Amino acid sequence: EWILNELKLLIQTTKEYIRKYLLGNLAHEFYEFIWFKFCDWYLEVSKINLQKIDIRIPTLGFLVFILEKIITLLHPIAPFLTEHIYQNIKELLPEEKETLLENRLPEDFEVKLDDFKILNFELIKNIISEIRSIRNEFKIPLNLKPNVIITSEENREILNIIQNYISYIQRLALVDSIELINKKEQNFKKPLHCASSVIETKKELKTVELYVLLEGIIDLEKEKNRIKKEIEETEKFYI
Repeated sequence: EWILNELKLLIQTTKEYIRKYLLGNLAHEFYEFIWFKFCDWYLEVSKINLQKIDIRIPTLGFLVFILEKIITLLHPIAPFLTEHIYQNIKELLPEEKETLLENRLPEDFEVKLDDFKILNFELIKNIISEIRSIRNEFKIPLNLKPNVIITSEENREILNIIQNYISYIQRLALVDSIELINKKEQNFKKPLHCASSVIETKKELKTVELYVLLEGIIDLEKEKNRIKKEIEETEKFYI
């Protein structure tokens, strides 16, 4: 439902910008949606779903549905590229037309989307993004998968949500095991040699704390020396 909500917003924006002849702004919106939302997130999640036999066909059908909406919206400013894509997928569509030019701009979805599910996916996106940032900061090679601990002291519900997405976090953030801890139910002490982050969630879910365990993953002495050198270099500009 997250990608449907993002697509719904894109449809609204497209109609507004076309009406105002703001084609430069529209091209930027398409870039943001296609690259950072559809390709960067939804397509990567779909790759995981396509490996699950029970949801493979619905996932593929929904991917084609979203792609058809994207190229229909994009057609006025990129007609040749979108027509080429359409000719390659039109046989998969329920209503096949000779050319993409025959399609009207998509209308707003009448179906009511579940805001809670949308927020859940935003939370998972934030967790994956934070882990990726930590991997990048400490230059962790792609073949090494650290263990992760996620804690919350607000309620159990948020941990149950994360539990449902464990496999996605493991695949997209390249981590090994993920341990979920409710601080109200379990004694918890911050682990040594870890990188941590606090992730804010929406509405009543409050925050979660993320710990990426680095021992055995990076050379700790080398990392201390690197940070020490960075501090010394920074101090030259302020002292």
